[in-house]
Amino acid sequence: MNSKILLAITLSVLMMGSAAAMASDTQPNSVGRPDFQLGHYSFNATGGVVSNLSVNFEDQSSKIVNSLHISGANKSSTGGLNPMMGEDMNLKYISNATIFSQEKMNTLAFISFGSGSVTPQMVLNFTEPVKNVTAKVSSGMTFSGSFGSFVQSNLSTSTGVTWSLFKIENYKYNGFFFTNGKVHVNTTTNESLTTTGVGVASTSMVISGFISSGSLNNVMEKYALEHEHEGNKFSYNNTTEAVTGKYVNFNFNSSSGIITNYEINSSKPMTVFTEINASGNGTIGSYRNFPAFSLNHPVVYGSVFFYANNSYIYAIHNNPALQMGLLLDNGTMMFKVPTGLNVTSFIHLSGSESEKMNSSTVSSNVSADQNETLGLNHQVEVGTTTFFIHNASIRGFLTVSGVGANAKFNSTTNEIVVNTTKTAQIHFVSPPGLRNINETDFRDMKYALEHGDLGAQLSIESLNGTAANYTTYYNGSIKMQLLSVSNGQVKIAVSSTSHHGTNVAFYVNKTFLNANSGKIYVSFDGNSITLTSTLNGTLTVNSSTNAYYAVVNQPNGYLVVVHVPHFSNHTIVISGTPLSTTSPLKLPVTLSPLELGIVGVAVVAVIAGIVVVIRRR
Repeated sequence: MNSKILLAITLSVLMMGSAAAMASDTQPNSVGRPDFQLGHYSFNATGGVVSNLSVNFEDQSSKIVNSLHISGANKSSTGGLNPMMGEDMNLKYISNATIFSQEKMNTLAFISFGSGSVTPQMVLNFTEPVKNVTAKVSSGMTFSGSFGSFVQSNLSTSTGVTWSLFKIENYKYNGFFFTNGKVHVNTTTNESLTTTGVGVASTSMVISGFISSGSLNNVMEKYALEHEHEGNKFSYNNTTEAVTGKYVNFNFNSSSGIITNYEINSSKPMTVFTEINASGNGTIGSYRNFPAFSLNHPVVYGSVFFYANNSYIYAIHNNPALQMGLLLDNGTMMFKVPTGLNVTSFIHLSGSESEKMNSSTVSSNVSADQNETLGLNHQVEVGTTTFFIHNASIRGFLTVSGVGANAKFNSTTNEIVVNTTKTAQIHFVSPPGLRNINETDFRDMKYALEHGDLGAQLSIESLNGTAANYTTYYNGSIKMQLLSVSNGQVKIAVSSTSHHGTNVAFYVNKTFLNANSGKIYVSFDGNSITLTSTLNGTLTVNSSTNAYYAVVNQPNGYLVVVHVPHFSNHTIVISGTPLSTTSPLKLPVTLSPLELGIVGVAVVAVIAGIVVVIRRR
């Protein structure tokens, strides 16, 4: 780690990836309430002893330090501090220490000063073992921001400071402890640490603090809380290492990182992959990037199973689309397909190489609001290589993207093998509606896919009566947006950067159409369009002026395929009752609060590799 990065790690550029922290004043101590609540941090303080230091996100609290014993003086007793502080700074005093907290930085720091013959010292007892993750580095620091300027002007620490950084191994809190003191760690448990000021007692000081790396962890915790009602949580047994869900089951070996027996959980369970195995020499979890998640620890966030190490990331969803978002950095990932499943490689799909991905941006600790590929967009886009995995009961796509990624199917061993010296993004998705389509219509859909005549599929499933949408793009030029699901109608916006027409498919659960007559009606830009007698009849239309549609009635829903004759911005309405075509619906569309609410609670589709879009500074 170079010296320029060091301050960013410890004090100055703490805004990297930290969730916004709302700092508040000291709270009166009462039953169950801490003495101090600063941002996401809370603790009690009596004399020079801090206890129960916890981090609070949403409705969950995680204690990270049992006790912190401080010897020394606070700044107020040694001459006061410069009152010129930034607006987002908070300064508090306790016996023997001064406390700093900065809004939107999600950091907390304790500073104790030498006084007379007393050398400042802090003794911490963590709730979990800590690990030293950087070598000590003497800094030629460049301070920036109100926090850095404040420390520089008041504490004269701009040069000659040595810092140590420790990862806090707490499953609910992802963060780091930093200190400028001379450190001694109890090597028996790694849960006790002493940091002592260096130099003459009266002039020495100790700065120690905490930085949350929490962007991904906090967002996933928030997502899990928001989707508790959907009843599709994963259950992970730490002893048997079995992961079970409403839609997906598999086993995960936490020692080897190998997934076995990934299967559909249904009345007729079917194994899709007998094994998923990965290895490599990647740098996804390099500590210089402050990874926003714990490494080498399987974690369940509601309906998402998550595991990461330096070379690969697994994000596996328990939802009707059976989705997985995987990332591979400088390594190999193998998917073993069981006998009885067919694997077809598609060459006519227009995917993306995702050139923006590289190991220096992957997993950087930035705000998830700035991370467009966390998978919170309900979409999967095929890559430069796509494999169709199918038989009479399952149809799924394994798609690979990334500059320099190489993916091949070995028919002898029944293995799909992905290799990359850079970063590859891998998805698996089994679109609802396509998975259980009958063999005759499936052959027509497969032919259209193989010949580039099907651009995308948007599936609208019912999770406990709530609309959940999943979009799979087979052509990267097409975009679709679910506008509303209400009053027995579904409205979708469709656009493309290409001008020539294609076909798009929609699967809609019967819950949302109320088609008592069994008939489905479709309008295109406010005008009724022609229903063809067969699915193949729509898929083979070549018209550049007229739209057509076909409907396949399935046990739980309807598969609707629409021929889009040409592209600009179009609106498609699917209804279980006849449509009025006197008032064409134009874009943009203003949704009612009810419609916005239905769209807003749609389920996350896939975590697309945990790739950030803001370049690392």
